[in-house]
Formats: sequence, structure tokens, C-alpha cells
Amino acid sequence: MFKPSDIVIDAYLDRLSDEFRRAHPEATPAAQTTLRRCGRLALTHTARTNALYTNIDGCLLTSEVALRIIEGRQIERFDVSADDWLHFMVSALCVFTGFARGVVPGDRGRDLVVGADGKRFELGRGRTDGCLYPVYIERSQLFVRHYFRTDPLIEAERIADYLDYMRFPIPKEDVVDRDTLGALLGAAQLIGHAADPRFHQRLKRFYCQLEEAGLAEIMNYRNAQDVLDTYPQRFWKHILPQIEVALSYLKYTGEGQIWLARMNAHMLAEEHRD
Repeated sequence: MFKPSDIVIDAYLDRLSDEFRRAHPEATPAAQTTLRRCGRLALTHTARTNALYTNIDGCLLTSEVALRIIEGRQIERFDVSADDWLHFMVSALCVFTGFARGVVPGDRGRDLVVGADGKRFELGRGRTDGCLYPVYIERSQLFVRHYFRTDPLIEAERIADYLDYMRFPIPKEDVVDRDTLGALLGAAQLIGHAADPRFHQRLKRFYCQLEEAGLAEIMNYRNAQDVLDTYPQRFWKHILPQIEVALSYLKYTGEGQIWLARMNAHMLAEEHRD
């Protein structure tokens, strides 16, 4: 059966493998195999979700930004080991696995496990997986702990800790050190959102998913235009402080600079839109 998502997954894993070899030629063949195995598992499940915004497109955006951040971090600090790189990128690939049904032991159709304590949530009939926005991190962490628990090269708890930085809406608790790998991963998701090449098209999907998950009202959004109108102010006030360190790493590479330019262009265009 022809599945376009399989072509995308294969191509992206080839790209990541090449980047891994280039960044860390000392990485063992076992590490390369682990990257492909874990990446394929995570992306295959993510491709199954029918969430409008937090799907495989959003996952690959986050992963691409994460790749350039970790590359810039290595250029500036030279403190990223092959093991660090592997865990960082596998975490990026696993971020939206929690939106897919059936990925957590105990999931039964629309009746899903949403907590380590066995707490459950039932998706309403006709609702999309986007309703899982408030609990997707817990589900992604359960996915990681289940599937990677016996992997000889992957520390499941380490990835679960990184994923904790990727919650949305952004927690009010301030992150003291924004230069940890977990904080940089959270920044990659926020930058991917702001620098999305299909920013306007996907922002409407973003609003629809927020509305379905009950978050639009909490964030004072009445329609997609509200998201667009308030985004620059929200970006400069709330998002920028979370991503400043990550932005400093993007300046070191050509591809990183493209993400920076695209993000700034979106913000300036919206600020000066009539």
C-alpha cells in the first residue's frame, strides 16, 4: 500500500542519520541503529494522529529546529556528546506521540490512559486527537517509558524529563536555566511554531485544536484572527524570554539563520499589518 507518510519518515531518518554521522563520526553503529529504530517508532505513531496541528508536520518542524540548536550549541560550547545528541533528537521525535491513540498500554479505542496513576480520558464521539492537548506530555512520557524501557542505549527517564519542558500552554513557573538540553528542546518547539513556513495556514489549525481542547477560551481567543492579532505581543512578552538562549545558537549555521530570519519576518509582518 502506498503511504506518503512512510516516504517522509524514511527520507527524514536518512537525513538525521547523515547529520548524526557528520556531527559525531565517533558514534557507534549501534547508536545509529538506535536513532533509526526509535525515530521510526515515534514518527510512525505520530503519523497516525488526526490532530489538526500537533501532528507529524509539527513534529518535524520541532525536530528541524532542535537539530540546528544542538548544532549551534556544539559549535559554541563543544560539550555535546554523541549520547547527548541521540537523546536530544529522539526526544524531539517523540514529542507528539501522546496524541496518537493506542500508544500507551491500557488504551482502549477512545478510552485512553492519561496518567501514570491510571487516570483515563474518553475522547468524545467525532472528536479529534487534538482534545488531548492538556495531557499529551503525560502520554508521550508513558510512551517513552514503555517502549524504551529495555533499550540498552536509551535512558527512558532522561527523555521523559526533556519532554516535560515541552508542555503547552507554557507553565507559569519560570525555568531558571534555559541552557539545559530540556529547556532548549522546549525552545525548539516554540521557535518551530513562530518560524513555520506555513505560519498563516497552520495558525488556523492551531486555533481549531485549541478550541476543541477547551484552551481557546482560557487563552481569550474567540477565533483564529484573535490568535494572529495577539501573537506578536504574546511572542515578545512571553515566548522570547523562553527561547533567547536557543536563538543565540541558531546564528552559527546557515540553516539556523534561515529559521531566525523567517521567525523575525513573521513577527514584523504581523506587527505592521494594516
